Amino acid sequence: MPPALQRFGNLLVLHLYNSTVMEWGADASAVSAPVHPRLLVVGVARSRFPSGFPEGLLQPLPLSLLSIQFCATDLTTLPDDLPMRWHPMAVVAFEKGIPTEFPASLLALQAFVSSLNGNQIETIPQMAAMPVGQILPEFTLDDNPLHELPPALGSPTNMFVRLGLQGTKLTVLPEWTQTQILLTAYMHDTPYCTNAEAISSQQRTVQCIERAPTDLNVHFPLERIDALYAFGQA
Repeated sequence: MPPALQRFGNLLVLHLYNSTVMEWGADASAVSAPVHPRLLVVGVARSRFPSGFPEGLLQPLPLSLLSIQFCATDLTTLPDDLPMRWHPMAVVAFEKGIPTEFPASLLALQAFVSSLNGNQIETIPQMAAMPVGQILPEFTLDDNPLHELPPALGSPTNMFVRLGLQGTKLTVLPEWTQTQILLTAYMHDTPYCTNAEAISSQQRTVQCIERAPTDLNVHFPLERIDALYAFGQA
């Protein structure tokens, strides 16, 4: 990333699109609280990071920052210490990428919405090690080839308020989903919801109809960003 990023002290939104970032260090190119005190949103789409997760987003961030979203990137893992580096935010998302392993650090982040929509995650045993007492208001795993949930969470005090499981391959739900999902498990377009027996006896929190777009849907707007930057057009 160019050091010129430090010149934009009034920056509100930072988009990184269709780029290959060879280096984004913790030096003069980093996003930082002293230099970017008004920054609200960081959105990264269709970009590559040959050196892994950018150090430039792991420095003390502006407390004004409400949202960090990655979509359609080549990142495969997240830093283990992410919860210690990032302050509480409204939205943290890593969507439509290539991760096959569930990043445990995401479970410890203080975010109102956490999304791993559209990746390649099949199992999530890391849920069994959730921090005790952690309550996640909105956690989305839609459109992953997820075929099972762990038999238990880290503690009976761990809760999901809303859990997005649409488009997964789940056929059954473990017992904890009856008491540790407080409002809704969204399960449209899953084998679970096409099973007549399961539907007839489904628990009160399961919703098999498609989630309404107006129902707190905060997926990264990739189509709109593509249109904005004319992706694929000569």
